[in-house]
Amino acid sequence: MKILLDIKDEKAHLILELLRELSFVNKVTILTDPKDPFAKAWDNEEDAVYDNL
Repeated sequence: MKILLDIKDEKAHLILELLRELSFVNKVTILTDPKDPFAKAWDNEEDAVYDNL
């Protein structure tokens, strides 16, 4: 399952932590800038963390 998120507040990391616990979520894309919809991607396998969401 892929999830596309448009998050512009400091609670984004909490949502990522929740999604990481869900085994059926394997990719989360976060839109941080409307001009660049592919700015950041979070992948469960890589366990990436973005601080400036």
